Amino acid sequence: MPTIAESPSKQAQLQRTPAQRFCVLRCFAWCSSEGVYFAECIDLDIAIRAKNPQEAYQKLQDAMIGYLKVVIDRK
Repeated sequence: MPTIAESPSKQAQLQRTPAQRFCVLRCFAWCSSEGVYFAECIDLDIAIRAKNPQEAYQKLQDAMIGYLKVVIDRK
């Protein structure tokens, strides 16, 4: 479903592809004062810790994909 922030051309493009579904998930990362990186997807209630920002991104992405695969396979 298009959001208000998307341009009219983007909204039209999304409306032409009814078989595809889009979902925006809110995720963020931060570094603690000890130098440990944390990343979280607040919509899926998933959090990870890592040694650097790249690892945090990869680990969170892997966790999100794994979670969504389990949810989809249950249906």
